[in-house]
Amino acid sequence: MNLDWIKVRSLLTPDRIALVDPIKNSEWTYKEVNVRAENLAHYLKKNGVTKGDRVALYAPNDISYFDVLLASIKIGAIFIPLNWRLKPIEIKKVVEDAQPKVILHASQISKRLSLVDASLLSLDVDSKEYNEICEHPNHVPFLSESIELESPVMLIYTTGTTGDPKGAIITHNGMVNNSMNTIISWNITHEDITIASAPMFHIAGLSGMIIPLMLIGGKVIIDRYFDGTNTNEMIKQYKPTMLFMVPTMYYGLISATNFHKDNLASVHTFVAGGSPPLKEVINYFVSEKMPLINSYGLTEVGPNNFKLMGETALQHPFSIGYPSFFVEAKIVNDKNEEVEQGQIGELLLAGEHTFSGYWQKQEETAKAFLGEFVRTGDLAKKDENGLFYIVDRKKEMIITGGENVLPSEVERVLNAHPAVKDSVVVGYEHPRYGQSVGAAIIFKDKERSEAELDQYMTDNLAGYKTPKHYLFVDVFPTNSVGKTDKKEIIRLLNELTAVKTIN
Repeated sequence: MNLDWIKVRSLLTPDRIALVDPIKNSEWTYKEVNVRAENLAHYLKKNGVTKGDRVALYAPNDISYFDVLLASIKIGAIFIPLNWRLKPIEIKKVVEDAQPKVILHASQISKRLSLVDASLLSLDVDSKEYNEICEHPNHVPFLSESIELESPVMLIYTTGTTGDPKGAIITHNGMVNNSMNTIISWNITHEDITIASAPMFHIAGLSGMIIPLMLIGGKVIIDRYFDGTNTNEMIKQYKPTMLFMVPTMYYGLISATNFHKDNLASVHTFVAGGSPPLKEVINYFVSEKMPLINSYGLTEVGPNNFKLMGETALQHPFSIGYPSFFVEAKIVNDKNEEVEQGQIGELLLAGEHTFSGYWQKQEETAKAFLGEFVRTGDLAKKDENGLFYIVDRKKEMIITGGENVLPSEVERVLNAHPAVKDSVVVGYEHPRYGQSVGAAIIFKDKERSEAELDQYMTDNLAGYKTPKHYLFVDVFPTNSVGKTDKKEIIRLLNELTAVKTIN
């Protein structure tokens, strides 16, 4: 089956601007984007990449995401966007699990690939060589491979229950159906413009709005690294019509010194995804009568599963909305029985847009499904109007600034420190990030060095996974049945770490 959608789009609207990179002072039409992808596909195939191989990219938001993804589709290879925030040892684990044929990488962060087999490092995407490959003047059309809809198009890595990485398999069918759901639900047209601020190594950053917008022929402005001040300037200059950001980015946007509500005059659709909504952000948008859509999703089910717009979004700002087109949602109890209206249970989702399982992890895949439904691990309820609300997480996952952190992974690293007797890691409230990582610590003796502990954690875990505050105790608080009282630890951390909110 012909799934080379960028070639089709380049034939339909060859001269329409597809991508703009302010840092590189460059823009590309759909025809030029397709040519770049075909040139790179020729290069990769010449260097041994074939159908089914994995091709990884380690870079911040950049034109290379589109080059590598679209070239991989043409070859029938599987694209892996690597999280550049991870530490070398974490990247090594992902690479060992995925076994990519090649890794393309950005020069300014390539030092984090120090533990990866150097023979895999194919191209520096910031190099003159890479640009010459993609911009080769003697372009030869590429004959795209025939691909089945259920074939993998991407592996997006998350943290497993043991702390080990697991690659969620996103099929062509899943990617296309998520895009169609998004286009229809949010009324996206070829006239729409967005700024790609969310990290594109996440499913939300890549598939939340960018791929749907490009499928229909819109324009994407590449925001290499989000910064509230700089992004405000980009919004003023490029006048996007749609924005997709994680809540902490909206916080950074509206709290920046150069922010003014008139900056957002061009935007008709605001979408917040990747983590639960922030009260300060919600309150601002409600006060300005600007509907903010709480997009709900996971790597396993795609970023956009519910729809809520206009006046309904203003009236129910903390709701995730109604199930989107072609999405089936239900809430079940511990016996997997559907609950009544208003009752709380686990949210399950089904549809053609969901993932097909975890890469080479059958046991983890089996746990993720109940029949055709994907278990989200989130507790939800549905009101009398049919609106869904996320109440809490069934899993212990901490979501901080759109990034997932597994407490057991952090605890394992903490407990390996020679001075630590035991630890309990929790997520405490934070007005900007939703949650931050905190830890209650019992030391083996009274000699304690918080600075030393901080350095140790920074050396062994990605920055967003490291505890931002410690609670030093002689014993952990316990509840009525004698178990560690995590709610009390969270309460104590909240008291300890009270921070100012937006005035």
